[in-house]
Amino acid sequence: MSQKQIQMNLKFMKQFLKEVFRLCIVDILGVQKLQSKRYLIQILLNNYQMKLTIN
Repeated sequence: MSQKQIQMNLKFMKQFLKEVFRLCIVDILGVQKLQSKRYLIQILLNNYQMKLTIN
């Protein structure tokens, strides 16, 4: 993997973790139903896998 790809991956990982963290906070506040949270995490994971495949 090139330096650029590694940086892209790290950048994406940070974004990904931020999203998951945000979802957890929302969950603590009890705003969101478990179902929609699962759905969002699934979308995030799919995006991540697609990005990895592209790289």
